[in-house]
Amino acid sequence: MTKSKNSDRMNRRNILTGIGIGGVGLTMGAPVRAALLPAGLRSEKHDVVVIGAGTAALVAALQAKQDGANVVVLEKTAADSSGGDSRMSGGIFFVPGKDTAESRQAFVDDNDRVTQGRGNKALFRVIADHAWSDIAWLKQQGSEFIEYEPARLGSGGTMTLAPAPWQGMPRWLATMQKQFTGLGGTIVYEAKAKQLIMDNRGHVVGVKVATQDGIVDYMANAVVIAAGGYCANKYMLEQLVHPDADAMLVRGAKTATGDGHLMALEAGAALQNMAGLATVSVVTVDPREPAGANPERALRHCVAINRDGKRYVDESKGLLINGRAALGQPGQVIALVFDENLKAEHDTQMSLAVYKALNLPVLEANTIEDLAGQIKVPAAQLKATIDAFNSAVQDGKALDANPPKAGLAAKIETPKFYAFYPLVPGITQTFGAITINTNAQVLEPDGRVIPGLYAVGNCAGPLYYDSYWPGGMQISCLVMGRIAGHQAALERA
Repeated sequence: MTKSKNSDRMNRRNILTGIGIGGVGLTMGAPVRAALLPAGLRSEKHDVVVIGAGTAALVAALQAKQDGANVVVLEKTAADSSGGDSRMSGGIFFVPGKDTAESRQAFVDDNDRVTQGRGNKALFRVIADHAWSDIAWLKQQGSEFIEYEPARLGSGGTMTLAPAPWQGMPRWLATMQKQFTGLGGTIVYEAKAKQLIMDNRGHVVGVKVATQDGIVDYMANAVVIAAGGYCANKYMLEQLVHPDADAMLVRGAKTATGDGHLMALEAGAALQNMAGLATVSVVTVDPREPAGANPERALRHCVAINRDGKRYVDESKGLLINGRAALGQPGQVIALVFDENLKAEHDTQMSLAVYKALNLPVLEANTIEDLAGQIKVPAAQLKATIDAFNSAVQDGKALDANPPKAGLAAKIETPKFYAFYPLVPGITQTFGAITINTNAQVLEPDGRVIPGLYAVGNCAGPLYYDSYWPGGMQISCLVMGRIAGHQAALERA
């Protein structure tokens, strides 16, 4: 009998899991160990080396520079494509509702709840305590935000970079780069960090970097890894997340290949939350513009319809729950349907504005049956689905619907009728991370600190599991980035 692709991968994963340092270590470590690099063609000495040029990296670098350190940022891409997932993000920072003890505790509780109790509560507490003061620090660096918006189903809210979601990040990255270089900081582009350098005490003292001229040793008192996730590393995805995860559309940066994870692992770091679909962010996006065309604000208000014309998820649970559910739908193509009343909702207007900015159409029709033709589902079934849902709506919930909707339920009954379509599952980011403490220091599996090594951003934590609040990763990058930068600067003493 011929083996399936899935069984081959699962057998390979099972074999690897039982050998050596256990799946993650052997699977990802062996290729790196097989290519140890020689001494660099030349060497440079700095106080702090930061790997990456996204939100966490630039925040850490700027903070370390403001603390008086000699700092170099190493970015593996060219200048015009730098920033990784940050450049493609919405520029949204999830913060406590107010800068009070009560709001900070509610922020921690909200994050703990949405991550099924498996998120990093210690880091949630640190982020809650510093969020508003660090937003104020960003404003001092020239960052501009639109008005604070409370979350519809949580106690916190969002601060979004001006002028609007998805539009503020490129300008903001340029602002942060200018602030950093204006203080004398250095950014080296097309410089890919390949290996950490450790001394005979076990301290991290530098990085081996592949440049256009060859290998360069960047020596330092402290190294900050802010290299992003591994959503574009198909090998890691298929071995750790799901046998078919490598076939999913990559919505995040194509440069997010787990470089930081691999380097840290070679230095003895612990990695956590690396396996299973609950360790990745899968959302539905328009395949024509996967980076920005994600109607996440409208999602909770709409009804999500599969190719059979049926609902398949509680839309109020948000983008990650919907994204994973869409993976199991026929053809993995879905639509978000709403009516004229829901179109007027502020959240829906925000998503419509994104589509308009991207020059993407939003389908519209005078009847549900006409809309069915446009989203390529059986008209009678879609009409029956909408009628059944409308009958179940009561007091903002649809608990008797199939499946039930726990909140933000409103009848779809007022023409015109609209749809975001087509939407397909795409990997946005990964949650599996280098293990750190509340000072952003990298830890070994037994909890020991690896001296001189820090990690922040999407590669560090681990922070989230199963789900997260939109803007949660950005506020983590900000808060933990500042902490890492400050702590790394102290290493020069």
